[in-house]
Amino acid sequence: MGMKMGDLLHIPQAVTLWSAEKTTKGLSMPYIQTDRPVVALYLGPYPRMLGAQDALITVLLKGREHFVHSKDVYLFKEDKC
Repeated sequence: MGMKMGDLLHIPQAVTLWSAEKTTKGLSMPYIQTDRPVVALYLGPYPRMLGAQDALITVLLKGREHFVHSKDVYLFKEDKC
C-alpha cells in the first residue's frame, strides 16, 4: 500500500480495530468498531504479521494504539483545488 510512518489513514464505517494495549482490564472490550468514517495515524506494521498478504497494521486513534487489517484502510488524500 506504500504507507509511511506518520501518514494519515481513512478508516471507513464498520471496521473492527483491536486494542494494542498489553492489558485490557481497564477496557470494556478488547476491540472497537467504527460507527462512522475516521482518520487515524499510521504507526507501522504489526511486527508478528510482517510479510503476510492481509497484514495487521498499528494505528493511533483517539489517543490509543489499535491493530487493524491493512485491507480495511486507505491512505488519506486531500483534495487539491
